[in-house]
Amino acid sequence: MAGELERRRPARGDLAAEGARLGASFGLGGAPQGAYRARRRSKQWGCGAGLLGWGAVLAFVIPEWQHHWASGWEAGAGVLAAVGVVVMTLAPRSKWDRLYWYPAGIAQRISTEPEPRILRWPDVTAVRIAYELDDESLLLASCIVDGPGSTPIEADRRYQGGLAAFAREAERVIEPRLLPGLIDAYERDQPVVFGDLTIARAGLGYQPSRGSRASAEGWWLPWPEVRVVKAHGPGRGLYVHPKPRGRGKRWAGLEGVANGLLAHRLIEHAAAPHGVPVTLSRE
Repeated sequence: MAGELERRRPARGDLAAEGARLGASFGLGGAPQGAYRARRRSKQWGCGAGLLGWGAVLAFVIPEWQHHWASGWEAGAGVLAAVGVVVMTLAPRSKWDRLYWYPAGIAQRISTEPEPRILRWPDVTAVRIAYELDDESLLLASCIVDGPGSTPIEADRRYQGGLAAFAREAERVIEPRLLPGLIDAYERDQPVVFGDLTIARAGLGYQPSRGSRASAEGWWLPWPEVRVVKAHGPGRGLYVHPKPRGRGKRWAGLEGVANGLLAHRLIEHAAAPHGVPVTLSRE
């Protein structure tokens, strides 16, 4: 029901039932094809966890400092940990966000918002993918789906397996809708730009913007000098290996770029007449 903020963990049956209600109410196609939940902890709980963490740091991580303030060290660490536990105990119960997708669109219930976010697939203008490094492994961090004049719908790692499933569904839906237009622009000799990457009939180019997080330098390669393109993600980036062998590979980042997950598909089309293979790694 609109305006209701659930604090308990929604059961699978409740999740499916709410998804079916939203789908029917907004004409999205009835029962959802995907239904996932994500815990939203209160700021008070996070503050308590931070205090508890600092207490542990003082007690265990940096014991070599203890001899400088031996008299108050243990007391300080204990007070921080105790306060952290109390704050976490008194914090409001966790709330749950919910994400659903259907044949006709997406619905998301944010526990702090009175009304659901609704976005129909035909109204989607862009999908943006982000990654993060965790224990030396690169993991999918978020998938954001934008529409004109609407609040974006975002899935992050709190949704666990739902994040990857949502990203795959967004890719599956937007590719047949948006890729033909990109190919048409390319065939009309219009350079197609994905963030800092340019795909043109003359070749591939990458010019990192000043605010880019990437440290890669800009480059340009005409198609006759391209040996192979190895994409990662999709939507993370790609390596372009030039001819002849031995020349350094070029990197083009696509993280967070609108519809960057379609770049490798357009490159496949552009590279085919030149006999340039294009591969995609989803690892």
